[in-house]
Amino acid sequence: ITVFADVSGAHFNPFVSIAMTITGKLKKKLLPYYIIAQLIGCLIGVGLANFFFEHDIYELSTKSRDGIYIFTSEVIATLGLIIIIFGSMKSGKIAVAASVGLYITAGYWFTSSTSFANPAVAIARTFTESFTGISYLNTPYYILAELVGMLIAVFIVKKLFLVKNWKIQNLPIG
Repeated sequence: ITVFADVSGAHFNPFVSIAMTITGKLKKKLLPYYIIAQLIGCLIGVGLANFFFEHDIYELSTKSRDGIYIFTSEVIATLGLIIIIFGSMKSGKIAVAASVGLYITAGYWFTSSTSFANPAVAIARTFTESFTGISYLNTPYYILAELVGMLIAVFIVKKLFLVKNWKIQNLPIG
């Protein structure tokens, strides 16, 4: 994230880019280019990973990952990721990078979905039969859950971090 922050804002996730566009942090005209690059990057990455481990470069996964617990995990994973990003942005790219890295690593353990939190990754993982694969029949549910998480996160972000002249003193305490 720190390496690419100054190049592209270190956008690796279509729903993060969409959230940035909705909140005015990314120009709308750039969004299609970002999403295409993110999808291509994930597909190249899964192809390389498959090759490294002596799999076919692209293979459809048969790993079933379904259920309301998986759906809910992805909602929370994506919601949390976007809140973490916006919440740490004022502290600089090093803070964002560390926060995102720690959150996704933790999410691997605290979510039953292993915290994909990224539709491009969900699509790419459809093309591996490794232990990380996800059946193409389940992929749309991951993407829907991530969309729900993003929409909730954008609502929260607008209320918490993007309100002009908001100060902690404005909170009714005690």
